[in-house]
Amino acid sequence: MRLVSVAFLCSRLKKALRRPLVTTYHGVPFYELRDFVNSPTRYWTLGDLGYSLLEFPLNDMLIRSSVRNSERIVACSRAMLEELGTFYQNIDLKKTIVIHNGVNFEEIEKIERCSKEQEDSDDLSIVFVGRLYYLKESHIS
Repeated sequence: MRLVSVAFLCSRLKKALRRPLVTTYHGVPFYELRDFVNSPTRYWTLGDLGYSLLEFPLNDMLIRSSVRNSERIVACSRAMLEELGTFYQNIDLKKTIVIHNGVNFEEIEKIERCSKEQEDSDDLSIVFVGRLYYLKESHIS
């Protein structure tokens, strides 16, 4: 229900403050629902079930509304923009822009490469921040 409260708040603020609405998309609920339904049931969690099946109609309605009411639509990749355009065909392409997720290469270049001994040790950690999801796992395997 996160999207519901944020979308409601933004639409109210747009009207109250008379400011333009810029919406950023990182996913299309229809494709997330399709991927969820096609994933093996052993990977289903209660949270994914609720998000994919129960929130889908409301999220879809809010996205259609925000596509219609946004002065600018930002997608995080060209593929995401194509998915939005395929499923939400009323997008005015003149209102769209792609802004890729940022990467700070200066910070990455500072990271020292692990030695073979460090890789084999139990002290090495790999950290992931994000939603663990079947589709992500299937791309890693």
